[in-house]
Amino acid sequence: MKLPLLLLSIGLFLASCEEDDHRTGFTTVSGIISETDGIQTITIDIGEKATSDFVINYEVGGSASLDGDYKILTPTNLSMTLSPFTVQVNKGESKATLSIQPIDDTHVESGDETVYIFITGSSNNHLNSSIRNVQYSLKITDNDLAPTNGLQVDLSWNLGDGVSIMVANFDLYLARNVKFNNSGQLTSFDVVEEPQSKELLGFENFVINDEISDETYYVIIRFVEGSLDADVFLELSQGSQHGSASGHVSTNYVGRDVYYGPISKSGNNFSFR
Repeated sequence: MKLPLLLLSIGLFLASCEEDDHRTGFTTVSGIISETDGIQTITIDIGEKATSDFVINYEVGGSASLDGDYKILTPTNLSMTLSPFTVQVNKGESKATLSIQPIDDTHVESGDETVYIFITGSSNNHLNSSIRNVQYSLKITDNDLAPTNGLQVDLSWNLGDGVSIMVANFDLYLARNVKFNNSGQLTSFDVVEEPQSKELLGFENFVINDEISDETYYVIIRFVEGSLDADVFLELSQGSQHGSASGHVSTNYVGRDVYYGPISKSGNNFSFR
């Protein structure tokens, strides 16, 4: 006589566990794409149909740079320095989607880059109390190869997690006849007409080919404008030969130049520190 009651109790217990184990937030925890893979949709499950419109707040970080390595297409109130970002959830919807687009550039990356997305809260108190999967990572793999004829020079920068690189602007030049004072500061140089890079959007790069004369050169980085300090990264690549340098520049350097070198050229052979 007691057996049916026992089975009923077990059934209720299992059903209760299944309901409590429903996890809201990102439906997957990670992904991997190439620069050429196009727009990626990332889903957030809110666990039920929304009874009214609300927004989910999120932040981004990682080694990939906003508007340099990827673009965010979703936010309703996107600002270059806005944190957190927001995504709208409309009444009756049970999921929200974020759209991210990798930027297919010509930079030779030293390794894969990763975007981390963190849900920081929402204007829905019920979701805030139940959300579990709050972090998602997206790895972006490079599709570019270093040239074998010439030396490629790539300049990138980062102004902080979630800050667009468009907040700052750098130009990239090749120079000869570089002079320094006793403190190691640049005093004069002659800019080589080609190659140079003065893009208004995105990062900077050029290739030193074998058509220019064999001599000693320096790379000049000009901090054209910006309202935030920046970490700058320089990559030099030829075939399997790679070199890199990095540094931190404050807004006091706006309008000024920093340098890397020397780079010695002999035919298609390049040596650099």
